[in-house]
Amino acid sequence: MRKFMMILALLLFVGLQGVLAQTRIITGTVTSSDDGSSIPGVTVLVKGTTIGTTTDLDGKYTLTLPTKYNTLIFSYVGMKTQEITLGESNTINLAMESDVLNMDEVVVTAIGIPRETKALSYSVQEVSGDDIAKSGSVDFINALQGKVSDVQITSSSGAAGASSYITIRGVQSLTQNNQPLFVIDGVPINNSGGQYGVDGVATSNRAIDINPDDIASINVLKGGAATALYGLRAASGAIIITTKKGKATTGRKISVNFNTSVTFNKISQVIELQDQYAQGWGGQWVGGNSFTWGPRIDTCSYYVDPNYKWRTFNPDGQIVGKNDPTANGQSVNTYDPYDFFQTGITTNNAISLVGGSEVANFYFSFSDNQSTGIVPNNKFRRNTFKLSAETKLTDKFKISGNANYMISAGDRIQQGSNTS
Repeated sequence: MRKFMMILALLLFVGLQGVLAQTRIITGTVTSSDDGSSIPGVTVLVKGTTIGTTTDLDGKYTLTLPTKYNTLIFSYVGMKTQEITLGESNTINLAMESDVLNMDEVVVTAIGIPRETKALSYSVQEVSGDDIAKSGSVDFINALQGKVSDVQITSSSGAAGASSYITIRGVQSLTQNNQPLFVIDGVPINNSGGQYGVDGVATSNRAIDINPDDIASINVLKGGAATALYGLRAASGAIIITTKKGKATTGRKISVNFNTSVTFNKISQVIELQDQYAQGWGGQWVGGNSFTWGPRIDTCSYYVDPNYKWRTFNPDGQIVGKNDPTANGQSVNTYDPYDFFQTGITTNNAISLVGGSEVANFYFSFSDNQSTGIVPNNKFRRNTFKLSAETKLTDKFKISGNANYMISAGDRIQQGSNTS
C-alpha cells in the first residue's frame, strides 16, 4: 500500500511540473513618460484572451499567462494604448504616453482666448488652416463649404473676384445683414462688398483680401450664447480667424515655405436657347420687342451701311427678309453660346519666412493671386503682405504686433441689364 501511494505522489508531481512549464509569470511597473510617476489602475490584458490584471497604487502588476501568448495590451484613460511583445525577460516595465489629442482639445473664442471645447456652453467648430490652404480657393469662405455644419455659402457669380455670402443657421433677420461677424486676431472686420454706385457689377467682399495661406485656424461660433462675446454685431454668429505667427526654429535658422497652385474653371452647361426665330411676334419682325417669335432666322438678312464702319440692320433698323429690296444679301447667323465663354485660370503663389528663438520670433509672408474668369475680359488680382513679431520680456510679459497690407483689383463684369 505504501508503495502504491509513493507512485501516485510521483505521478502528481510530474503532472504539476508539466502544467507549470506551460505558463509564465510577468511582473513590472507602469509609469508616466511625462514625470515618471507611477500610474495605478492601468489595465494589463493578454491579447487574444480574457486574462488580465490592473496595477496597484505603486503602479506594479503581476500576471500569469500561458506561454503560447506573447503580447500584452496596456490601456488607461488619458493615455495612449500600447501593445508590448514579450521576449525572454519576465519583467516588463512601461512608460505610458499622454493622449494629448483627446485631453487638450481647445478652440479660440473672444479676443484670442483659448478654451477647451467641452467647457463651452455654445456650439463651436474648428477648421484647420491646412484644410483651407489645400482647397486652392481664392476666397477662404468658399473653402468652408461642406466643412462646417449649419453653414450655408452662396457665391454671387462664377466671375473672378466675385463675393460670397455666408449664413449660419439660416436667416436671423428680415431687415438686417444676416452674415456672421468676422474677427481676425481679435479685430472685427466688415465683410460687406463695395456695391455702392456699381449696381449690377460682380464686386468682391473684404474676406477675399485675406491670404488663405496665412490662416492658422478658423473657429465658427454659433447660437445666441456666442453673441455675448461680441455683442449685437455677432447676432448671426461669429467666425474667429487666427493667423499664423512666428515660432522658435532649430538652430535659430529661418524656415522658408513656398506654396503654388493652379486651378482651371470651365463652364459645364448653359440654359437651352431657341435659335430658330428672330425678334418679333407672329412671324413678323418687331423692333424693341422681348418676344422671339418673329420671322425664321434662316429667311432673314441685314443691311450694311457703307458710310459706317459697323454693320446695322436695314435703313429702318430692322431685320428684313431676303426678298426685301432694302437688304443687300447679308445673312443672319446664330452663334453657339459656348463659343462666348473661355477657360478660367487661377494661379496662386505664396511664400512665408518663419524664424526666431524662445525669446523672440517673427513671421513674414507674401502672396500673389491672379484669376481670369470664364467671361472674357474678367480679371482679378490680389497681393498680400503680412508681418508679425513677438518678443518675450519676462516669463509673464510679452509684446507682439501684426502688420498687414493687401491690394486687390480687377476688371469686373456686368450682371444683367444696365439700360435706363
